[in-house]
Amino acid sequence: MKTWYFAIRGDGIALLLQGELDQALGKLLGGKPIVWRNDVYRAVAAMHSQLSRRSNVLESWQVFVSASLDPNDVAGLARNAQLLPGAAWDARELDFDIDLSSRDWPTGVDLSAGWVGVIGESALRLTTPEGLRSRLSEGRIYADEVQFERWLSCQEALQLLNHAGSRLKDYFRFLAEKGGCPRKFFFARILWNPCGSGGWFLSLTPPVLGLRILVVENVAKEPVAITKLVMRATRRDGFDEMLERQPARQRPATVGDGILRPEDRLIIPLYMFFEHRKETVGGLKRIEMSRDELRGVLGSRDELQVIEPPELGHGRVFPLSAAALKREDVSGPIDEKVVYYFGQTQVAESVSIDGAKQEIRPLAWISTDRN
Repeated sequence: MKTWYFAIRGDGIALLLQGELDQALGKLLGGKPIVWRNDVYRAVAAMHSQLSRRSNVLESWQVFVSASLDPNDVAGLARNAQLLPGAAWDARELDFDIDLSSRDWPTGVDLSAGWVGVIGESALRLTTPEGLRSRLSEGRIYADEVQFERWLSCQEALQLLNHAGSRLKDYFRFLAEKGGCPRKFFFARILWNPCGSGGWFLSLTPPVLGLRILVVENVAKEPVAITKLVMRATRRDGFDEMLERQPARQRPATVGDGILRPEDRLIIPLYMFFEHRKETVGGLKRIEMSRDELRGVLGSRDELQVIEPPELGHGRVFPLSAAALKREDVSGPIDEKVVYYFGQTQVAESVSIDGAKQEIRPLAWISTDRN
């Protein structure tokens, strides 16, 4: 018997629930995947049943993304499947027009309320640290060389989604009502929009949904009987940063008819999680300059003259507070990974095969995006 861990993210979860990912998982795992419908599976299925909407996978921007599946695998997935809005990698970024001359949220924004200014390279011209320092020392900066970012509260994000009539509002309201939003859940950036007549927009990045599973494989040449599976289950409401903060209790369980045939793969859902990853958050390519250096270059200036990119034929100049560029980043940007566990978690301790007990030890994680 062979066991290992695996993660399914984004729309792959919805496709798994509908049996549409079986062939693709079969290519990744080998053999035939058999999903155990335990309490974690039922919780994911209930959320999917309540909130999913029909969507064309191949034409939607909610495609199940995986470095381990080639385009032919993805093309073979169902068209017109029921998907969870907001769960997939490609559904993470949401853009909203924003008015920096107004402080009335959600149509405007108060940059003094914790927003941190970040400087970076323009996509329209060569931006050097020396050129930036020179412009900043004169109290000037191009609009496409600066962005503002911070973590939004759950209330702020839901107000934004409601105002825009976003189809994701029901999904995130459901999560908030189940246990509130963690502090680092909705990441927002304000950037200059080089398209059309220009202007600022807010890009909201919610976390992606993931499902951690344990895979049990029969590597024998004959069918084997799984007579007992011992799990430790932790029940929690809402989110937690720790996988096993709450007391867990042992739960012996049986799995269907208990027969696992050669090359069959038993998939055991363990827990849901939400995560941010540094590489999935776009924006400016940053130019490293410490806050002390920025404050030194800006001096006592409280205001900057922001110049719209002349390459786009705009060239308008408007004032903007310099406070965000001087402010320390107290909220913390997205580093390598931010993960929250949601709802019940299960940990497999042992499996009994034909009456013989076999311990299940933690193994190195693998996932649908090889991380």
